[in-house]
Amino acid sequence: AEFTVCWKNIMGNADPSKYFTSDNDDYIIALNDSGEACLRYPDVPDVSAEGFEGDYDGEGHGITVSASEGAEIKHGTSEGSYTLTDNPTYTDAGTYTVYYEASMEKHTSVYGSAVVQIDPIDVTVTVTGHNDTADYDGKAHSIEGYDAAASSDLYDVTKDFTFSGTAKAERT
Repeated sequence: AEFTVCWKNIMGNADPSKYFTSDNDDYIIALNDSGEACLRYPDVPDVSAEGFEGDYDGEGHGITVSASEGAEIKHGTSEGSYTLTDNPTYTDAGTYTVYYEASMEKHTSVYGSAVVQIDPIDVTVTVTGHNDTADYDGKAHSIEGYDAAASSDLYDVTKDFTFSGTAKAERT
């Protein structure tokens, strides 16, 4: 503790690894979160993450995390919870943050996050009422129903569309 106080008072936030070395390659000398000089395992090397940004295409999208050989990558949908071995993927338009932990024996875990952003696409839905013709006979005739079509095959009018009007026409 006395060394740490002296280091901070004299050297401030200077990197102690520039002034001290360890004869054990398993450890590095670094400042911890409190600014104290300490021995610790080095970070998992070569960790990088890439998110996704693109238009809705009906496919699942996630992030890509890479690290040195031997590293284990775990994912999570909330910070601090890295329990998923498979990368979560998202299909619907929206913005999603995926968190990750890269761990490796005799290394300090590296944590981070990347964003999956799926942008909505413009779709036009055309509703066409059914029609029929009949010769006049003094009786009421009616037709019911409609057809709906979307301008994109990615839009399912049977699931993504609600018609709230009357689908019946009647006349004498």
